[in-house]
Amino acid sequence: MLDPLRLWSAGGVLLAYGALCLWAWQRRRRARGSVALAQPDGWNVVYASQTGAAESLAHQAAQALAHTARDGSVRCLPLDQLDAATLVAGGRYLFVVSTHGQGAAPDNGAAFARKVLGQALDLSALEFGLLALGDSHYPDFCAFGRSLAGWLAGQGGRQCFAPVEVDRLEPQALALWRQHLVTLLGADELPAAGLSEFRRWRLVGRQ
Repeated sequence: MLDPLRLWSAGGVLLAYGALCLWAWQRRRRARGSVALAQPDGWNVVYASQTGAAESLAHQAAQALAHTARDGSVRCLPLDQLDAATLVAGGRYLFVVSTHGQGAAPDNGAAFARKVLGQALDLSALEFGLLALGDSHYPDFCAFGRSLAGWLAGQGGRQCFAPVEVDRLEPQALALWRQHLVTLLGADELPAAGLSEFRRWRLVGRQ
């Protein structure tokens, strides 16, 4: 026969362990949210990336801005962490987004596309620039980037420059994107460590 005292003790230990795990998870979740939270001051670099290219370009842009910007901090976050209220509050945003599947948003932008994109909002306090990544071999070339840019402008958002569309990481289009960043910051050039060049590689063998 099992000792009731031991059963109560084991149950208490399990409850305490569960409470500790829940506290640690909530603390980590709050910490992650506070780091990536968009703010109306400084720059917010926002990405929606499926394969990692858009995210990499966004982090490079944020790094370059952090080296050069003098009027606030720079935050880099996935599109899904934006909500309607945050956008209405305004601020300066750079969006780097790709298109997934048949013109859809990437996984880390799908919730935003479902919950926020298409709403009628007052975005007159928001300035934005947008880089759209795509592949012209597909019929829905840069469809999500175009949809996002059109919606932002349609709600009163002010474009810092015309959206830049990149076909398979075309160097000329990426150079235009970098030049826009230089112009925005009023700098002569971006830091060398900021935006690295993408290079084309040729597969010569596979096993």
